[in-house]
Amino acid sequence: MSGALNNLSENTMNEPRTWQETLLNPLAGSHLLKICQDEAMQAEAVAYFIKGGLLDNELVIIIARAPLRNAIISRLNAMGVNVQFSKNQGQLRFLDAEFLLSRILINETLEDRVIQELIVRPIQIAHAEHRKIRAFGEMVDILWQRRQYDRALQLEMLWDDLSREYQFSLFCTYLSKSFDANHYDESLEHVCKVHTHLLPLEHEEMTVTSAKVEAVDLFRAAWDRVIGKVAAAKRIPQIPI
Repeated sequence: MSGALNNLSENTMNEPRTWQETLLNPLAGSHLLKICQDEAMQAEAVAYFIKGGLLDNELVIIIARAPLRNAIISRLNAMGVNVQFSKNQGQLRFLDAEFLLSRILINETLEDRVIQELIVRPIQIAHAEHRKIRAFGEMVDILWQRRQYDRALQLEMLWDDLSREYQFSLFCTYLSKSFDANHYDESLEHVCKVHTHLLPLEHEEMTVTSAKVEAVDLFRAAWDRVIGKVAAAKRIPQIPI
């Protein structure tokens, strides 16, 4: 799906024209979604998001597992970002997604008290200090991969409420392999509905072997159907390629 939607709301009319620019300079209170083919693209996207926040002197909170954290740091270093300096200054904070999930999800129930302590309170403190904030979280994708769909969407909505209340930008990525091919449309629709901005699934990102061409074509077709339906219903812009 190429080009901006015709019925954009007023505050999105002048947004940047590429997903990279959007991640560098997201709107406060925006909840962005990008589907990635693999961990390399995931790390690339998150690195852009982090770099923009550091350049704007924001507090950047990254919740990710060790493999993704390492890939992000490697990509940031390649971009010329001094990761250690930003961490030492307290501007860039890495938190472990597996550890947080083990604390906030007990017997498949999200524990509100722990969420308040580990997630909400740090954001409240930063907000009280008049600091701009942006956050990325891998936890929802982990839950989706585990087929804990209801908990993933519940966590998405919790973060969405936080980003709106404290006006910080929030970024989520899902790996395309996290989705069940038998339920592409249904799953993508659920995920897209809890985000305010849908970043494009670029065809050149989806490099595949001939054996996987049919599966990738099915995913692309489902994505195009769903974002058209959801964006039209909720006036959600898809950032054009």
